[in-house]
Amino acid sequence: MIDAAYLSRKLPAMGIVRGDILFVHSAFSAVGGMEGGVDGFIDGLLQAVGPEGTLIFPTFTSYTQPFSRGGSPSNTGILSDVFRKRPGVVRTLHPSHSIAAIGRQAKYFAQDEWILNTTCGAGTCYMRLSEQGAKVMMLGVDLNRCTMLHACEDMADLNYLVPEVKAAAPEGQTGKMIMKRFPPGHRAFIHLMETLRCETWFTVGYIGEARTLIFPAAEMYDFCMEKLKDDPFLFLCENASCNSCMLMRARPISAAVCPDRHCEVCAFTKELQ
Repeated sequence: MIDAAYLSRKLPAMGIVRGDILFVHSAFSAVGGMEGGVDGFIDGLLQAVGPEGTLIFPTFTSYTQPFSRGGSPSNTGILSDVFRKRPGVVRTLHPSHSIAAIGRQAKYFAQDEWILNTTCGAGTCYMRLSEQGAKVMMLGVDLNRCTMLHACEDMADLNYLVPEVKAAAPEGQTGKMIMKRFPPGHRAFIHLMETLRCETWFTVGYIGEARTLIFPAAEMYDFCMEKLKDDPFLFLCENASCNSCMLMRARPISAAVCPDRHCEVCAFTKELQ
């Protein structure tokens, strides 16, 4: 069981300081218990970045359901779902990749004009993390959950991004809206770990019992963009049984009929082929 005093020591020791812009992917259960629960942990993060800092969580939802800024629950962990409902938090209007933010630059990151242009590329929160010197925390989750790496895919103009995907219109509107340059399917971002461990800017540690990764978004962006020049399929796995990565590599898939009726990849088969 950890407490506020522990976080006040641990977060600065892992490089989180006042004034930081901090984007958090999380699995709160991995921490192993926090005095004050979810709200206590969020308070600890806010204390670490201070009023001059900015705290951001992904608050992703299903694009098949009408999105409500206040009503749609986050599918990216209990920390993000509790955080989005806090007073003063602003949330983007997006059918799948919304974020919630509070702090000095909250409104800058939580803008809406980008929803028609790209899912994770230029002008989105995920590129702005790099441009504004933000830090990314992976609390109890691995790199496969790192959404900002989709920004690298977009900026590298990788051909497996889906040009257009129809999504349910936001609550109060009718019809469909178009998400552009959507990143579907499986990724093997975790394969980057072996190389990243050698980088001085990449931190691996524990917060409570949660294995935690912390890194500057700009350094990660530059690192990945350089590697994508040599291998545009860097983020895809080589598993012949992974229909997703095989399809995006334009290789034969292992099964003509997918057993998963909710498979995101199958929903985009026509767009990718």
